[in-house]
This record gives sequence, C-alpha cells and structure tokens, in this order.
Amino acid sequence: MNDLYLNRTRSMSLDVPYMNHDSDAIILSASEVFKPEEIGQWDLRHRELLQPLARDHKLLKCQPGVSPGWWKVVEVIDA
Repeated sequence: MNDLYLNRTRSMSLDVPYMNHDSDAIILSASEVFKPEEIGQWDLRHRELLQPLARDHKLLKCQPGVSPGWWKVVEVIDA
C-alpha cells in the first residue's frame, strides 16, 4: 500500500490541502503524520506503512490521489 489518507483534521494540522485535486506534490515527515500516541486512529494498512517510516524519521513525497484527503506516496526520502 502506498496510498495515504489524511482526514480534514489531520490535513489542517499538517497544513496540507484536504481538497487536493489541484495540488502539487507535498513532502511530509512520517513522524509528524504518524505519532505513536495516536496509533489507534489508524487502520492496519496505514499502520503497516507509516509506523516503520516514522520510527526511521523518513520523509514522504506524495502526489494528490483520486479523492479528497487521499495522497499517493511516490518516494520515501531519508531525513
């Protein structure tokens, strides 16, 4: 899985557009997206993607997905 969903609240806290269809690529810190104390807010597929990347302090380059809030992780970058 390399699709990432950010709900409206998370999008606002990360300062990324929720209505992303006209957006450019974004760079997100995996550790800012996925915080251990919020693990219960993520489904299993998102946890499997984000938890190791957050632990290793990776950056995520994301392109807009097909629906609001959805992003496609196109590259994982060492921070």
